[in-house]
Amino acid sequence: MKQSIQKLITLAVYMAAMMASVTRVQAQGSASQSQDSISRRAEGFNARGRVAVLPIIYIADAADAKLQHMPYLLQEITIEYMNREAAELRFVEPVNVNAALLKAGIDESNIRRYTMEELARLLRVEYIIIGSVSQDKGNIFTHGHITGRERQTAERKRNGVAIKGRYHEHSSSVSGQHTENIVSLSIYNSDGTMIYSKTRHSLISTTDGYKYTIHYLLKRTPLFKR
Repeated sequence: MKQSIQKLITLAVYMAAMMASVTRVQAQGSASQSQDSISRRAEGFNARGRVAVLPIIYIADAADAKLQHMPYLLQEITIEYMNREAAELRFVEPVNVNAALLKAGIDESNIRRYTMEELARLLRVEYIIIGSVSQDKGNIFTHGHITGRERQTAERKRNGVAIKGRYHEHSSSVSGQHTENIVSLSIYNSDGTMIYSKTRHSLISTTDGYKYTIHYLLKRTPLFKR
């Protein structure tokens, strides 16, 4: 009986070791395939003047749907703004950038395994723009003001009592919440060298204040109006 139990334990250990070995081989094979895919895409292609904007990291206390959608919206905002002033540079369409990443098995969970040089080869571009937007809810505010006045200056008597100078005021108030926006942008060339990196707190404390800060930083990049 003891010998049977010992054999079962030995067999279980052997099977566990085999499964771990298979898993390692599969992981190595997947990584190798990704590297081969990157190399094949880079062969015989002129990347000069091409720019890819990766999905922009979005950090906020928001619903899951918004957290998933915002990186791609921020990516589109960046490309659209740069395209307005572009002369010789060509910005790769976001759908093509995202499709190429997905086909290579690259997403937000593993993109940090790849260097900027490797991503540039995969996307066949000369420059890569990456960034992040962080939003933090601040203080609640209330603004009150008088919107109008009505004044009576006529004098008359009612039951022998004079009435004059009577007026009415109408007022209203607006409540809201300040939002702190922090935007970071970086640009790398195809060799993986960083050529620009800036972080800025937005002066506009609204929920869409990040847009103006993105524009502010993009205007000061070496790629603006190129």
